[in-house]
Amino acid sequence: MPTVKGTTILSSDDDLTSPLSSLSTPMTHFLGHRARSTTPIAPPLPSLSKFLFGSPGTPPPHRQSDNVLPGSSLVDSSPSRAAATAVLPTSIPPNLSPPALPPLSSDDLIISSPVVGTKEQRQAKNREKGQKQRAATLATNKVLDTATAEDTKIAVFAGILETLKSNGLTFGQLMLYVFDPIHKQASTRWDGFFKERGLATKILGFWVSKTNSQTAREEVAAWAEGYIEEVVREEAESITASKVLQTGHTAITNEYVTGFSMLGVGARIQEAGRVAMRILSAFATSPRNLKNNLPQRAAKRFTLVTSSALALLGEFSHKNNFSQRIMALYLYATGAQRQTISVMSHLGISESYQSLTHKPRILINRRRHRVEYDEAELPQRPSTPSDPGASAYNPPDAAALTVKLQALISVKVGTLRELSASMRGIAPGIASTGLFAASYDNINMMFRAAEQVMGRTDSQENGTCATIFPLWKAAADNMRIADLNASAKA
Repeated sequence: MPTVKGTTILSSDDDLTSPLSSLSTPMTHFLGHRARSTTPIAPPLPSLSKFLFGSPGTPPPHRQSDNVLPGSSLVDSSPSRAAATAVLPTSIPPNLSPPALPPLSSDDLIISSPVVGTKEQRQAKNREKGQKQRAATLATNKVLDTATAEDTKIAVFAGILETLKSNGLTFGQLMLYVFDPIHKQASTRWDGFFKERGLATKILGFWVSKTNSQTAREEVAAWAEGYIEEVVREEAESITASKVLQTGHTAITNEYVTGFSMLGVGARIQEAGRVAMRILSAFATSPRNLKNNLPQRAAKRFTLVTSSALALLGEFSHKNNFSQRIMALYLYATGAQRQTISVMSHLGISESYQSLTHKPRILINRRRHRVEYDEAELPQRPSTPSDPGASAYNPPDAAALTVKLQALISVKVGTLRELSASMRGIAPGIASTGLFAASYDNINMMFRAAEQVMGRTDSQENGTCATIFPLWKAAADNMRIADLNASAKA
């Protein structure tokens, strides 16, 4: 291409689009990803063309700094274009603003599917695109409005804190004024704080978070521990007052023992001691248990938590001994030794061996039962038959005297003996039906004395032990002895 000292030789009849088209490859390489379109269209600039070439109708040249790489040319090198050339200056005079060319491409790809189909389909597609654009615009406006409202809120809060500081007051004093019932700000507390669910929880979370100071976290934690301690103690008192775990006023019978259910007792404790059971469950539940929470594993964990709660409630009040008495009966029935039962008693799982096998004896509880007798109610027997008052003597009312004596007498029996007495009481009823079976055996016991002296010798006790139980699904017609003898003779 012919060049003259910094100037470019351009044919007067050349079209600017032709050389720009030839620059598509180097231009794309120079601009990178910004060059999406490689066929720019230069608008006509008659005034600039006239200024540069002196004749109208000649398209203006592009500035080298805009679209031409250094060292490249805008002139076609073919011989047919060699005639009628003009000298083009490399710079534009300062009194003339440079022409603005359209961008080669947008900032990024605009992905849009073509609208095809019938007229109705195209209209529907256009409406859908318009709705999407409107939704995007509304979302943008909402973000801007939210940002403006947040800035206004922050400014108001900062002004309030500055007002408190300028008047020698603190934010803590403001909170005391709002939350102390003495100031009667109940509506403010509800409308401005507790009405929004989760706000108090979020603030408490901020108080115990690691971003707060250690001193503040310790103070909040100490208050929370004391509060939970009081709540758990109240739950224990409520369970004790309900007497669901007490057996002092309940007879130990067959139905009472067989009706024991660890899951049922746990459900009752869960209902009355929700916070305590939640704390014990946290001790027994690991993150792995939460991830693999199988039904069998969850049931076993609930049983362990219930057993711990029963042991603790038994320590809270010795009257809460329902589960301990049942466990002692089970250990005794399965052949556990006395030492084993004693160890389980120390762990709070069962009652002691002595409480299990305690013999009945009469205890007079003078501190609990205070019955005062009036001597006038019980006439005294005359000292001699010749006493004139002998005919006026009447014996005391036996029923009234029995009621008063029962208030003074308390009989304490072991669990095993109480259950045995209950079963002996229902044995006659079973025997009266005739549909029962019995098993018995003689028992011979020898009591030897280590040192046989007068009044202390070996002794032997003989007895018979029998067990009676009802027959399962038996009828009286099937119990006739005549049928038995007839079957034996046959």
